[in-house]
Amino acid sequence: MFGTPDLRGRFSFPYEVKHLPRTSPKRINSYPLDWEYITIHNALEENFDATQEYERLSNPENLSIHATHILVDEHGAIEVIPLNENVWSCGDGDRGPGNRTSISITLCIKSDMNKVVSNTAEIISYLVWSKGYDISRIKQHNVWNGKNCPRFLRKNGGMGWSNLLAETAVELDKLINTDPYSKKPM
Repeated sequence: MFGTPDLRGRFSFPYEVKHLPRTSPKRINSYPLDWEYITIHNALEENFDATQEYERLSNPENLSIHATHILVDEHGAIEVIPLNENVWSCGDGDRGPGNRTSISITLCIKSDMNKVVSNTAEIISYLVWSKGYDISRIKQHNVWNGKNCPRFLRKNGGMGWSNLLAETAVELDKLINTDPYSKKPM
């Protein structure tokens, strides 16, 4: 399997690593992932923060295989699945490029959408920078299967989506223009 980066301490907010157990239905049928895209989702439950969404995903009674790699809210982020394993979150089948070639990031918007977008932009910019990619690698869940997701960012003519891409571009530019040895890529 490809190496798993440790993103703790890289951002202006707390980043926790709380991987679901290898025996979880969300990880049992996973494949190695050398990602090419980042797919953005919103939490299944409205008004859930990252901790509440993690609790929903990790509940032993939740037998669904659907998962995400990273949950982001206004306070920080939780890595749920290692970034070198695929997750079943894009609805494009077992060979679909969403499920098989992308990291999934789920926005948990309980109160401050702008802060969630800022935190997400920081994570995305680091990930794309670490691979030498640009923001064209960022996709909405909608691209893979037509679902209205991330619905919060797609509202009002996609204004939230535009904001996420713009903030990510600014953060990416900061990384590109800093000392390349200040933060080692994955």
